[in-house]
Parts: sequence; structure tokens; C-alpha cells
Amino acid sequence: MPNRDMVAEAALQFLQVVAKTAKAELGKRAERIQRSEWMVHTSPGGMSSKVFERKVFNVPAVSMMYQATLMGSDFPEQKRLTEVLVAAGIAMEETRYGFLLPLLHRWLELSNPFAFEEGAISRVLEEFCNAVIDKVVLTGSRDAVLRLDLACGPVLLEEGISIRPIYENELWELGDVDRFWPPLPFSSMPFNIPSEDWRILDIQMRHTLERVHPPEVIEVTRRAALTALSLVSPGYLQVFDLGRKANYGMGSVGTVREGGPTPRELGRRGGCYVMDAEMAQRLKSSWGRVRAIMTSERHHLRIPAQRLVDGGSRYREDDAIIDYAIGLEALLMRGIDAELSYRFALRGATALTWNGGHKSELFNQLRDFYEVRSNIVHGSYVDPTRLGKARSSGEKALRDIWWWLFNRDESLSQTMSEIDQRILE
Repeated sequence: MPNRDMVAEAALQFLQVVAKTAKAELGKRAERIQRSEWMVHTSPGGMSSKVFERKVFNVPAVSMMYQATLMGSDFPEQKRLTEVLVAAGIAMEETRYGFLLPLLHRWLELSNPFAFEEGAISRVLEEFCNAVIDKVVLTGSRDAVLRLDLACGPVLLEEGISIRPIYENELWELGDVDRFWPPLPFSSMPFNIPSEDWRILDIQMRHTLERVHPPEVIEVTRRAALTALSLVSPGYLQVFDLGRKANYGMGSVGTVREGGPTPRELGRRGGCYVMDAEMAQRLKSSWGRVRAIMTSERHHLRIPAQRLVDGGSRYREDDAIIDYAIGLEALLMRGIDAELSYRFALRGATALTWNGGHKSELFNQLRDFYEVRSNIVHGSYVDPTRLGKARSSGEKALRDIWWWLFNRDESLSQTMSEIDQRILE
């Protein structure tokens, strides 16, 4: 079984041979002029696209040179590194695209790969050894969140999970007009050019090497974070999936994304989403439990939260109303088999006025909402104005009751019993 020193030495010798070959074959082509386009502010209320240029290391040329002339050969340093990988328990069929090519790409991400500066290259080798010896890899997930005003500044939910402004190097990367890898599904669409205003949901998670990519833990954490944003505020957001990418293992070459060039919309009927200090604190303080709820096998608050998100992305009013109704029924209808609309409205109004308020007004709103829901599922016509009102009241009721139950932190059965007792008083 090889140790870390053996793996690091074999990896370093492999990279040095690639660098020597690239210098000889590429010559002046070892650098290129990168042209990138992104949206910049031109006035207090206006933006336009602008093209920027800079001289950078020619990563695409080195990668293509290796894949075309070296990867398929049996040069000693590559053969030796492959033998070390197999001895460490890596399947032979996974060595090239799971470890050799990813190692090359991680090295090429350095500011000056040919320099082999000790501090920079040692970090690359350490990360490689973690994957080979410890079977621990890093998977990153990024989403561009549009229409989000981070008035409070970056928000750190936990180590490795944050909502932050886009970095300049990301603008260069995502706006590259000659983008090599991975291609963005919307890169050729002018209305989807990266922007200085983009906010990034950034997730970086270390986990055990898995054959499935991206691992489930990344997907459920990403969805939990987007759900948490929808729970905290009814504001309108657009979300571009920038993809999931691992540093090593099968699936590390390339990026996994959902959907196409159209952004996912959250809170379609909401207004401007401004993350102020109070909202940021609420998001951070609740994040641990919200994440646990959304990643749990069974929790009474998980499906209602998901339905709140789904309803906020619906184009049709009736589809949104059904989502909100399912969420509210999951919270309010346990143990009820008859008099559904009356008990639905009574329990909901009682919960929403637990500490005071106009119970009769909320009771009437919820009963009307449930009547609209019943008309929809039975195919009856509902006036569009009434649909709009039901959508608005249903979303607000679901969000408010969800947080009320979240803050009580009791079993649903216990809370419903307390509500019924309050009704009888």
C-alpha cells in the first residue's frame, strides 16, 4: 500500500513531464489572450455588456496537448503514477478520467503552473493524496442568484456554505467567449451574460469518494439552501444552475447541471428580495435546523417547505394554489376526516392568532382559500381575481404557519392537540 509521500512524488514527476513536453510543443502558445464579456454598471439604474481582455496561461492548449499526445502513451511517469493509484485501491478504469486528467486540471488552475512553486504545488499534491489515500474528495456547487440584494454583505451559513457576491475571477471564467470547459448552457445567449450583480450560492463539501456524482449530500444541501431563502422572505429570485463538480473521482471531468438556459424562478409573485441584517441573522440562526429538516427521511415540516418553494415557481395560479394547499393540509389536517374546510380554516386561524389578531378575518381567508382549492381539483371555474387572492393568501399562510410550528419545535400531533384545546376554550 503506497503512502502519501509515494503518491505525491509520483504525481509531481508526472506533472513535471507534462510541463516539459508542453513547453517544447507549445512554445509561445503557452499563453493566450482571454476575452470575456459581462454586464457592468453604466449608470445608477443601467447596465450594459463590456468585453475585457487579459493575457493568461493557455490552459486549453496544455490540456488538449496532453489528451492528444500523452494520455494514450505509456510514458514511464504516467505508468508509474497509474500503478501507484491501483495499488492504493483505485480501479484501473477510473485512473485516467478520475485522477490523472483531474490532477492535470487542478495543476493548470495555478497562476503559474510551469513555476512549480513549493507552496502552490504542495497544495495540489496534498489534495490529490487526500483523494487517493484517504478517499476524501471535494465537491463544489454554485448557483447564480439574480435579483438578490445582499444589503448585509456576504452570508456564511456554515463552513463551506455561503451566499456572496460574484468574484472577479468568476466573471472572467463564466464570461469567456472562447470557453474551453465546461461549456455553459446559456453562454451564447446575450440576455444571460454574467453580471457584476450576480450573487453566488457557493457550496464546498468534503466527503467520502463515491461512484455516483454528484453525491446526494450535495444535491439535498443545495436544495435546502434555496428552500431556506424562500422561507425567510417572499421576495422574487431567479436562479441559474452553474453546476456541481468534484475535484477527483468519476464525474470530476465535466460539470453536472439541471435544466437549460432558462433560470428557475422562486417567489414569482414576490417583490424585491433584500437581505438585510435582520433577515441574514434569521437565515443563519435557523439554517442548522432547516437543513436537518430538508435532508431528513421523515419530518412533518419538510414537504410543506418544499411545496412553498414549488408554488413560488409556478406560472399558473391554480397550480400554485394546489401546492400551497398540499403544504397547509400536511400541517393542519392531521387526524381530521370530516368537515375539512371548516377545521382547516379554524385550526389555521387559531395558529396564526396564537398571540393575538383578527381570528375571524383569517378564518374567512383560509376557508375561501380552501374552497378555491376544492373548485380547482374538481374542475370548476374560478374567477381569475379570486385565484390571485387565493394564491397570495395561501402562500402567506403556509409560510407563517410553517415558521410558527418551526419555532414551537414540537411534534405535529402535540401542536394540533394544543390548537384544538385552544379552540374549545
